[in-house]
Amino acid sequence: MWAILDKIIRTGDGSNGADSNVDSGHRHRAVKSPGSAAAGDERKLAAERSPQVTLGLPLVTQRPPEATRGLPEATQRPSETQRPSEAQRPSEAQRPSETQRPSEAQRPSETQRPSETQRLPQATRRLLEFMREHRLICTLVLVATVVRIVVLVAYPPGFWYPDSLPYLHAAVQFIPYQIRPVGYSFFLILAEPIHSVILLISLQHVMGLLVGAQVYALLRRQGLPKWAGTIAAMPPLLSATAIQIEHYVLSDALFCFLVTTALFLALWRPKPRLWICSLVGLILAWAALDRSQGILLIVPFLLYLVLARLGLRKLLVCATAMGLSFAVPLIAYSWWFEQSYGSFEMTSSTGAFLYARVATFADCSVIKPPGNERWLCLSTPPGQRQPVGWYVWQKASPLKDGPAWEFSDQVSHLATNFALRAISAQPANYLGAVWHSTIETFMPTSKTNGSQKIYAFPSSTPESVRPLSTAVGVPYSEPLSYNGGHDPSTRVVQPFAHWLRSYQDFIVLPGPLLGVIVLIGLLGSVLAFRRFGGAALFAWLVGAVLIVTAAATADYDARYVVASIPAFCIAAALGIRQIDYQVAARAPGIGMPSRARSAGNGSKKLGSHRAPSRSS
Repeated sequence: MWAILDKIIRTGDGSNGADSNVDSGHRHRAVKSPGSAAAGDERKLAAERSPQVTLGLPLVTQRPPEATRGLPEATQRPSETQRPSEAQRPSEAQRPSETQRPSEAQRPSETQRPSETQRLPQATRRLLEFMREHRLICTLVLVATVVRIVVLVAYPPGFWYPDSLPYLHAAVQFIPYQIRPVGYSFFLILAEPIHSVILLISLQHVMGLLVGAQVYALLRRQGLPKWAGTIAAMPPLLSATAIQIEHYVLSDALFCFLVTTALFLALWRPKPRLWICSLVGLILAWAALDRSQGILLIVPFLLYLVLARLGLRKLLVCATAMGLSFAVPLIAYSWWFEQSYGSFEMTSSTGAFLYARVATFADCSVIKPPGNERWLCLSTPPGQRQPVGWYVWQKASPLKDGPAWEFSDQVSHLATNFALRAISAQPANYLGAVWHSTIETFMPTSKTNGSQKIYAFPSSTPESVRPLSTAVGVPYSEPLSYNGGHDPSTRVVQPFAHWLRSYQDFIVLPGPLLGVIVLIGLLGSVLAFRRFGGAALFAWLVGAVLIVTAAATADYDARYVVASIPAFCIAAALGIRQIDYQVAARAPGIGMPSRARSAGNGSKKLGSHRAPSRSS
């Protein structure tokens, strides 16, 4: 077609005859006359003599006119005058060779075509890639989430405890609580706009899931394989006791989350930055206000800064920032308490709990207290005395015979002085009592005070909130209003409750197993004595402080152990790595792995290190 157009442009004649022949050839079958044949031969001769311009493009058959559409195929074929001559056809040199044609390798293969995953949004692709990379922990978190959903369905809206309503009262009235600090009430204030207890409990279950995720992420950051991080995250994620305590309107779930978050932030970098130290101090302050069990947590955190080789100047700055951010909220809270009750302290119950701690062994013939404290003496022989908690809550306790309410400031000071005299006069008895309560943490349930039985999924409907509020002196209207005007009492839904009771018979963390975890973490820390103050020892000290503080100031309780489990699991996982390094270093012909140099300071990013094998 390009040759015919070029001929028409160059000669400027014969166009009418060609057009008429095309039209006549397409409109009807014409019988060739001798004249038309002669004219055709002349045009073919002229085409052969005229110079041709070859464009190297394939010849395209001219589109038939509108009038010829729909006619038989034979009628639409080009006539002899339209067919290209030999001179118009491309030569062998002008035709594309085999090398110029796209080969099979150059053609897009199935793998080069965009897959269904690549067509997804970037955020979705990254999420799917993360889930494939960390499929073990994602599967574990999914299972833990399903268990918690079943708990929400089986026991809506949540569990209540005698301490639950005073926390709620402090949140509604915005006043401090004399018996316990109300850091948990601050969380209740933040959740009050939703007016739903079940959503509040759901947030606490999310905290439990985040605790397990932080354990995994921190251990991966420290260089441990995926399977090791997943195993370490199992106790906080799957333990029936932990899940059941999350379902209470109590401070324990928040306390565990705050402690684990502070530990996570402190260990994320080998040398914490200034703003991280300040943030950790604030988190620890909230933890101490949430539960007085966390008042001494600042000690291992400051010790970690001292042994982290920050340099003297940075050490002083970071330690000061952490100390101030921890102390200022506690001082502000004590001032608020003074404005309400007239004494600059966090609670007025310290004396009652300390007295109960020493009441099991205190001997007034040894202590020789002054006259204004002798009403606290016990005539019952030490071997026949009641458990620790009895002396705080029972009406027959000597605390009820004091000059004022047992949790008043006056009685608290008298009881505190008596307890300190008993500890000073009978230190061995006091240390023995603390040791017994500490060891009770790692004993089978049958050899403890039985507090584990309190925190179990019930088979029957628990006591409703109305009589419980009457017993603790909190108006029922407050929990009713907090739940949006609906009764917040616990309901039992079958068969889900039955499933959970079967679950708790098998998926728990027994005391002896927790003891093994603690010993492994301690052994790993001892073997890493050259890196004293490393991550394993730091995490182990955090868990130990939580256990010992509760034993020294109150007694063993299954609630008080939950917050220490993530720290002990982190210490045990890091401890196993230290043990492995030591064995590898002492084995003949085997050198210590290169990562052992940074065993206590794992500075690699999550997932950025090279895993030992695909199975990791």
